[in-house]
Amino acid sequence: MKEIPVTFKNQGQKIKGILHIPNRKTKSAIIIAHGFTGYKREVQIVNCARKLCEEGFAVLRFDFRGTGGSDGLFRNMTISGEVSDLEKAISFVKNVGYRKIGLVGHSLGGSVVILVEKKDIAAICLWAPTITPKRIFTKLFGKKIGKVESSGRAPMSWEGKGIEFIMGKPLWNEVKNNFPDLTNNLSDIDIPKTVVCGSKDWEIFYQGIHRVLKDPTNNIKIIKGGDHTFSKYEHEKQLIDYTVNWFKTWLK
Repeated sequence: MKEIPVTFKNQGQKIKGILHIPNRKTKSAIIIAHGFTGYKREVQIVNCARKLCEEGFAVLRFDFRGTGGSDGLFRNMTISGEVSDLEKAISFVKNVGYRKIGLVGHSLGGSVVILVEKKDIAAICLWAPTITPKRIFTKLFGKKIGKVESSGRAPMSWEGKGIEFIMGKPLWNEVKNNFPDLTNNLSDIDIPKTVVCGSKDWEIFYQGIHRVLKDPTNNIKIIKGGDHTFSKYEHEKQLIDYTVNWFKTWLK
């Protein structure tokens, strides 16, 4: 296997990624979209990319603009901007010769995968997707949202995680006005799709994932005891094993 740094552009800005190339030739590639404040080097993403590559898939993991090694400022990120970045990632893997494409999206990256055009996509796997962004952002950031609306941006933090960032008003306006609830968007996807979430992920169950769980057209995997990032080894292993088996079913 090889892991090759790659660069492609969107709106004149560079997007940095890592392309995993398996030992045997393949026409199948999987693109992994990280979540809000995440990046391509998160342990679950790296480990999943390597396992998928061991199974014969090419894999692209990349940083959305404003995160990791890619150009841009995080305060300027929007969901529509990340959808556009993912479209460029899809074009990139097509241009280097891959024809059967799968998508993985974690958390807000799951929202992006739900919204992106599916005409060139064979199957998707969503890890703890954010399907009601407005409710989740309001619950997580509370009164600080008012500061975003009045000042155009505001400093935020993930309690207990030591992560600080600035949220900009364009993102909140999109969440509030354009993408408050993606339940119907998810249900309307007509290619093979699956959702994986942890039983202790309050974010996912708070937003009403039970509505999706009741939809018989969806494949759902609940990892008992798992949190939003599948942070324990045994939960990460279940996540990766399920993801690999899903794409072995639908992408080969």
